[in-house]
Amino acid sequence: MFSSARSFSKQVLNHRTQIQQQTKSQLRNPRAKDNRADDEHKLVTEKMRQENRERKKRWREVNEERNKDNDLRCRVNKRANQLYGAKASPAKEKWIGEEFERRQQKRHEKERRRQQQVDLPSDFGEYAALPPHQVRAANDFWRSVAASNALESDARCVQLPPLRSVLPDELRQP
Repeated sequence: MFSSARSFSKQVLNHRTQIQQQTKSQLRNPRAKDNRADDEHKLVTEKMRQENRERKKRWREVNEERNKDNDLRCRVNKRANQLYGAKASPAKEKWIGEEFERRQQKRHEKERRRQQQVDLPSDFGEYAALPPHQVRAANDFWRSVAASNALESDARCVQLPPLRSVLPDELRQP
């Protein structure tokens, strides 16, 4: 019985010695114990950041218009801070509202004009054998027709006649 008590007390002393050594090493380098925990924390943080990036990217794709407005508002506020300083003032708030509306209308007008442009096919199918300068001429012609029709009708979609009705028969490939 005494021998088992002695071995037990030796184990306790060994354990106590190990704890004291760990405590001393932690006093010398308090972050030594936390290195593994820090690595795990960094992995979790990086994973969370990546998930947030992907979530925000999906939100921006789904809410394209709101995202553009948020970006515009941020740029306008930044410019207002340069012009009027960081403090809020009625003149600053008025300028922000007017400038946001002005820039937003400008963006909408630009997008509307871009939508009215007719996207022409890059290869004209049966006209693929045409020389490049004739393809460019046909492309320019279609753009001018689209622009004149859009101005006259102010329609979002412009119906254009088929290309073969415009090009002479000798230019078409048999």
